[in-house]
Amino acid sequence: MLRTLVPLTILLMTVSGSAAATGTKCFDNVSVVRVMLGQVASNGRQGDSGQAVYIELSDGMIIPFDRAYNLDSDKGRMMASAVLMALTTGARVRGYDHYGTRCDDVQEIQVYYGG
Repeated sequence: MLRTLVPLTILLMTVSGSAAATGTKCFDNVSVVRVMLGQVASNGRQGDSGQAVYIELSDGMIIPFDRAYNLDSDKGRMMASAVLMALTTGARVRGYDHYGTRCDDVQEIQVYYGG
């Protein structure tokens, strides 16, 4: 089956080529079931002054955007738009952690159709 990657792949512009190549895939082939915005506190983390973005996935995982990708930045608003689109259309998502690679947050979201 041909997968069509929606051109809403968001990458941190300051990530070097080697860092992007070594990012950890945190989730794949799941759907977004809930988007939490604002003063979200989860897993002992604070809500980043009301700018936080957390997503809940169909496999039960709840993961935040990196603090640099919250609603107070253009890149955070673009990623939030991508996951909201995935939530409303049922598109599948995958996400990567490019810093620390622990999957404690994500800096890249890919939205696609297919399995």
